[in-house]
Amino acid sequence: MPLGPFEREVLRLLATNRNPDSYVGGATVLHQTPDSPRSSEDIDLFHDEQESVEKAFDTDVATLRQSGFVVEPVGHTHDTFRRALVRRADQQTKIEWVYESAFRFFPVERDPDLDTWAKKAQKA
Repeated sequence: MPLGPFEREVLRLLATNRNPDSYVGGATVLHQTPDSPRSSEDIDLFHDEQESVEKAFDTDVATLRQSGFVVEPVGHTHDTFRRALVRRADQQTKIEWVYESAFRFFPVERDPDLDTWAKKAQKA
């Protein structure tokens, strides 16, 4: 993206559902600033256990719908991957819930800008 106000609102709403085993990652974290030279097309939510993908998906979808968002699951359902379009009025974003091994080169840590758990690359 770089993250816009709509994506930030979605992430703030879902922040209470995140933890070190269910965290924001990928381009969502790397390119969150408005001056990012790259864009992403989705919000990436990673999970250490396959079983937690479905649980997080169900919890997040319920949280979003209770807050007035329309959530439309898209694509094939798989035990290691879920995808949904999230919209409200004329704004929309895509969220992907993905299984990722607990092995990490970089630790999961709190991201103060997103106010949630995220996996970020170490600063050089």
